[in-house]
Amino acid sequence: AGHNRPGVQAPAEVDWVELKDPHPTGPVTLERVALTDPSGRAVGVLKPGDPYSCFYMVHAREPLDALIFGVMVNDRLGTPICGDNTVSLQDGLVSLPSPGRYVVRLEYRWPELQPGDYTATFGVGRGTHALHHDVLSWAQNAVAIRAISPARPVHGVFNNPVRGLEVTPVEPD
Repeated sequence: AGHNRPGVQAPAEVDWVELKDPHPTGPVTLERVALTDPSGRAVGVLKPGDPYSCFYMVHAREPLDALIFGVMVNDRLGTPICGDNTVSLQDGLVSLPSPGRYVVRLEYRWPELQPGDYTATFGVGRGTHALHHDVLSWAQNAVAIRAISPARPVHGVFNNPVRGLEVTPVEPD
């Protein structure tokens, strides 16, 4: 059984993307998605540290447990760059106790990615492992995002920040 946070709802207005071909392969279908700022407005540009939410409107045709929701960020060529899913959270497996439509929201902070154009792929799976589970429905490259980094340069695809520096003399002149 998964953990559902009571009271988590979409803002009154969410800029949804309607999915014409949501790739259903099981008992749940991903019908709409959104990548928004905290107020529910679609996000076009993100910089490191910006909060954003990924919303899913799903239709469950039966009661379901052990669902996994995740997002993968892809570069302009479609190469996966970063992502995560709910297995990373304590009690991150989701239960949908009865047939119907549900709104799911994942909250993130934008990483230090190389400035450029990216897309987000949304997915719903079932299982208990972050990487090895059954994919039930997904929306490939459903939302476009432009990454900027005005405060600091990004070295490579993403930064791996220096956490310390030490200089030790080994041989004096």
